[in-house]
Formats: sequence, C-alpha cells, structure tokens
Amino acid sequence: MSCAYHNLVQSYHDRELSTEDSQRVEAHLRDGCASCSAELAALQAISQKLAASMPIVEASADARMRLHQAVDQQIEKFGDISLVPLARGLMAVAASLWFAATVGLLYVPNLPPRVSEPQPWEGAIIANSSQAPSEAAAQTAGMEPELPDLIVADLSRRAKP
Repeated sequence: MSCAYHNLVQSYHDRELSTEDSQRVEAHLRDGCASCSAELAALQAISQKLAASMPIVEASADARMRLHQAVDQQIEKFGDISLVPLARGLMAVAASLWFAATVGLLYVPNLPPRVSEPQPWEGAIIANSSQAPSEAAAQTAGMEPELPDLIVADLSRRAKP
C-alpha cells in the first residue's frame, strides 16, 4: 500500500527536503506508516552497504586548494559560461521584433484592394448573367465577333509570367 508521503521518503533519506517537509515526513513515520517505514529502512540498508564497500578518502588540503585554483582558472579563461545571459538577450530581441511587427501592422495604411479595370468581355458576361438562360444564350449567339477575341487576348496576357 502506498500513501501520499511515499514519494517523499527517498528525498527525506537523501536530505533533499526543506526543514518543514522533513518534519512532516518524520511525523508521518512516527505515526507508524508501515509502507513508508519499510521504504526508509530499505534505503538506509542500501546506503550502509554502499558506505561499507567503498572507502571514503579525504582529500588533502593541498589537493582541495589545487582543485579550487583549477576551477578559478577555467572561470577566468572562459568567463561565465552560463546560458542565462544569452537566453535573456535572445528573448529581448524576440520581444523587440514582435513589438515592432505589431506596431507596424497597426500603422499600415488601409489600402483598397487592387482591382484591375474590368475587361469588356467581363461586362458582357455580367450583363448576360442577370437575364434568363435562354435570353443570354440568344444574345451570346448574336455577339459581335471580336468579343471572343478579347477574351482570348485577355486570358493569354494573364497567363504569361
């Protein structure tokens, strides 16, 4: 059986919890939760076996000093290699571009849509579409011969890149 504190037991064992959360887990364990107590006992047994199998070597003061000096040299050589300043700079650029684009869109003049002059054949089709189909067919049959030529010329001109 697991309880709400089950996920906190490992963090409690590793001393990763805040003081307040540690006190809550300790109180929970004192209340006698068998599942959490068993989990903590298993973690403690593993830690004891690991500690017994690996000797702890204390670094000498000289070794610690050399380590600190090496880290300091790398920091001086490469500077602060944190990505936070880079991320802040990129976010500032992105926000500036977004702002400029938004302001630019607000001040774009409202231009009327670009409409080409109507072609003569378009006027004839519009006029014929308001008539009954039989009347339009009769009128189209009697159209002047240059109207089909105008349509072909207009479409040919539009088709060229």
